Amino acid sequence: MTLAWIVFALCVMGLAALFVLYPVLLTLRISFVRRGQPQQEQQTQPPTVTVIVAARNAAPLVGDKIANTLGLDYPADRLSLIIVSDGSLDGTFAVARAAADERTTVIEVPEHRGKIHALNLAVREARSDVLVFSDVDAILERDALLWLVAPLADDAIGGVCGRRVIGRDDVRLVLAQERYFHLDSLIKRLESRTGSLTSNDGKLYAVRRELFTPIPEAVTDDLYVALSVVEAGRRFVYEPAAIATVRVPSRTAPHELRRRRRIVGQSLRGVLLRPHLLLPTHYGMFAMGLFINKILRRMMPFLLAGLFASSIPLAAESAWVAVLLAAQTACYLLGALWPFLRRAQGIAHALNRLSQTCFYVMLGNLGMTLGAWDFLCGRSAGRWEPEKDDALCADTAESSSPTIAYVMSRFPKITETFILYELLELERRGMRVLVYPLILHEEPKRHPEVDTIMPRVRTEPFLSGRVIAANVALLTEHPLRYLRAAAEALGGTMGNANHFLRTLILFPKIVWMARDMALCGIRHVHAHFATHPALAALVIKRLAGIGYSITAHAHDIQITTRMLDRKFEEAAFAVTISDFNRSLLANIVGPEATSRIHVIRCGIDPQTFIPREHPDVSPDAAKDAPVNLLCVASYKDMKGHAHLVEACRLLAVRGVPFVCRLVGDGPLRTDVARRIRQADLEREVLMLGPLPRPRVAQLMREADIAVLASVRGARGDMEGIPVFLMEAMACALPVVSTRLSGIPELVEHGETGLLVPPADPIALAWALAELSRASSERIRMGMAGRTKVLRDYDLARNTGRLAQLLTAHADRLVFPATDISQTAREVPE
Repeated sequence: MTLAWIVFALCVMGLAALFVLYPVLLTLRISFVRRGQPQQEQQTQPPTVTVIVAARNAAPLVGDKIANTLGLDYPADRLSLIIVSDGSLDGTFAVARAAADERTTVIEVPEHRGKIHALNLAVREARSDVLVFSDVDAILERDALLWLVAPLADDAIGGVCGRRVIGRDDVRLVLAQERYFHLDSLIKRLESRTGSLTSNDGKLYAVRRELFTPIPEAVTDDLYVALSVVEAGRRFVYEPAAIATVRVPSRTAPHELRRRRRIVGQSLRGVLLRPHLLLPTHYGMFAMGLFINKILRRMMPFLLAGLFASSIPLAAESAWVAVLLAAQTACYLLGALWPFLRRAQGIAHALNRLSQTCFYVMLGNLGMTLGAWDFLCGRSAGRWEPEKDDALCADTAESSSPTIAYVMSRFPKITETFILYELLELERRGMRVLVYPLILHEEPKRHPEVDTIMPRVRTEPFLSGRVIAANVALLTEHPLRYLRAAAEALGGTMGNANHFLRTLILFPKIVWMARDMALCGIRHVHAHFATHPALAALVIKRLAGIGYSITAHAHDIQITTRMLDRKFEEAAFAVTISDFNRSLLANIVGPEATSRIHVIRCGIDPQTFIPREHPDVSPDAAKDAPVNLLCVASYKDMKGHAHLVEACRLLAVRGVPFVCRLVGDGPLRTDVARRIRQADLEREVLMLGPLPRPRVAQLMREADIAVLASVRGARGDMEGIPVFLMEAMACALPVVSTRLSGIPELVEHGETGLLVPPADPIALAWALAELSRASSERIRMGMAGRTKVLRDYDLARNTGRLAQLLTAHADRLVFPATDISQTAREVPE
C-alpha cells in the first residue's frame, strides 16, 4: 500500500469515527444498556439555587438579565443571583446595582481579571445547594430553572446542561450555526441517555455546590466543571427542556474565528489537566467519547487536509476516490463563493444555505487549527480581551480633531530620525497621530524620544489571529473590494520579484491596518517613502476609503518606478525633500500629479544642535593638533565609506594629523572595519557604532569638519538630502561632501563647505586637507551653514507646512469607512 493510500485510509477512519461510528455506538448502547438507577421523582421542595453571571462591558444587557432571572418560575426564597462586573468600563456595575433587589449581589472587580476569576469569586460568595452558571446575554425560559435542577433529584447526577436556542437574528451565519447546534444537541441527547456528556454549554448549566472545584486559568469553565463532576463519580446530563435563548454566538466571520480558536485551545488544556479521564479501562464509553469529541474533533482540519491531499494522486487509480475528490473540491469552492452567493437572487440564492454551511465549516476548521497551534506552542488565552488598544481607538475615533495615521517601512529605526522628530513636532502642534510601521524594528539602541511615540504605535505580526480575522472579514463582507485591491497590489508589483514577494507577505497585514484605521476613526494616511508604505496607503484607500499622501525621499523613487505613477496620481498630495527629487518625479508621474507635489525639506531642531561656545577656539589649540572629522551614516554602499577610508589613508600619507569618528551601523560595517585595518588606520579612524541623538550632538560640538562621501549605490540609489549634514551645519561645522542628488541644494561650494565629485577619494582628501589647515575658513563656512539651516531647514517651520496640508485633506474620505469599521469592533462573548 502506498503512502497516499495509508494517509487516505487514516483520514477516512478518523472522520468516520467522528460522524458515523460514535453516534452509531451511542444509539446501540441506548438499545442494550439500561441506565443504572431509575431517576427519583422531583422533590416537592426544590433546592436552593444561586445563578452566577460574569459580565464585562455589558451595560446594555445586564439589566435585562437581572429582570429575567428574578422573574423565573422558581420559589423566590430559594433563588439568589450574583453578578460580577469584571473590570467593566461602560457602567455595567452601576446598571446592575440599579436593577438589583435584596436577592441580588453585585460584585465589582476594578481590574479586568477574566471570566474564570469572576466565576471563582462568585462561588466563594454563594451559599446555596446548587450553582447555576449563565451568560449575561442568555435569556432563560420562565421554567428553565425548574427543568434544569429536576435531574438533580437523582443522587447519581451531579450536574446538568441546558439547551441553547438561537433567537431571531439577521446575522449572515445564523443558518450554519443553527445546524451546528442541532447536531450538538443530538449528540448531547445520546450521551445523556447512556452516561455523561463530554461537552457542556456555558450559556446555562448547573452543578451541585459540593462538587464544584475552583476553575484554573486558561480553560473553558463549562467543560472543566463537567469533567470535575465525572471525576467525582457522578453523571453530568443534558436537559433539553431547560432553554436559554441567545444571540448568534458569532456575529461576524472574524468573531467566529477568534471564538473557535479560544475555545479549542482552552478545552485542550482542560482535558490535559485531567488526562486520566481518557482511560477506557476506568471510564469506559465516556473516555472514548471524550477522546473523539475533544481531541479527535480538534484534529478535523488535519484530517480534512490529509484527505484532500491524498485524494489527488489516488483519483487516477480509483473512480470512487475521484468522486470524493470532486465532492471535496465542490464544497471548498462553495465555501469560497459564499461571500458572493449570499447576495445572489434566483437560482444562485438556492445555493446560499449549502454555501454558508461550507463556509462556516472552513472558518471553524481554520479557528481550530489556530487553537491547536496555540495549545502546542503553550500560548494561553485565559482571558478574553477586546481589540488591542480599544481605549486608544475610542479616544481617537470620538475626538473632534482628525486623527492622522503614519505608515513607514520600519519603526523605530535609529537612522530615520527625520520621521521620529516630525512625529514629535506634529504632536506638539496638537495633531493626533497613530503610527503603523510595516515592520516593528526594535534595535539595541534607540533615541530616548521614541518612548514618547511608542504608546501610539499599532502593529501586528505578518500573520496573527487579528490579521487573519481582518482578512476573513473583508473577504466575506466586501469580496470584490478585497480581491480588486489584492489584484492591483500584486499585479502592479509582479514584474519585480523583490517587490512582489514583499507585497505578498505584507498584504494581509495591510488589510488589518485598513480595518484598524477604520475602527480608530483615521481620517488621513501619510506614507513615508514611496515604496511599500505608499502601496499600503493605496490599498487602505481601496479598502477603507481613507485618503492618503506621500513623502518621497531618495531610493524610493530612484531604484524602481513600478506603480509610482499610480501611487502619486491617487494621492491627495505628495511631498518631496528636494527640488532634485521633484524634477525626477516630474519625468515619471506626469504633469497633473507633479502639480500636487510640494517641496518640504526635512528639518532639524536648532535648540538641540548648537555650536560650541567658542567656535573660534579649537578644543586643542596646539599647532599640530589633529583635526576632528565626523561622519554619521549607515554602513551602506551609497554612503561611500570605502572612499572616505581611502581619503583618510591619503591624508595620513601626506602627514595631515586627524582623527575621524564614524557613527552608525549597517550591512557593510565589517567591510569598513577590514578596510581600516588594511590601511593601518585603527588609531585614526574610530568606529563608534550607533548612538542616540544627544551623544551625536555632543560629538558634533567637539568636531571640526563634517564629512560624507556619498555616491550612487550599486542598485542605483543615492542620497536625498542627508539629515546628518543639516545637523552638522546647525552646529556651525563646515561640510565636505559630494555633488550628488540634493546635496548641492544644502551645501553651497565655497560658502558653507566644499563639494567634490562622487567616488573620488583624491579630491575628497584634498578638500579635507585644505579645510584642516584653514581654521578661519572653517569658522566662516560653519557660521554661514548655520544661518542657511536656520532659514531653510528648521523642523518646526517645515513641519508646520506639512501639518497644514495634512489638516486640509484629513476629512476627504473617498467613501465612508464605517462600513468596515462596524464589523471590526469586538462583540462581547
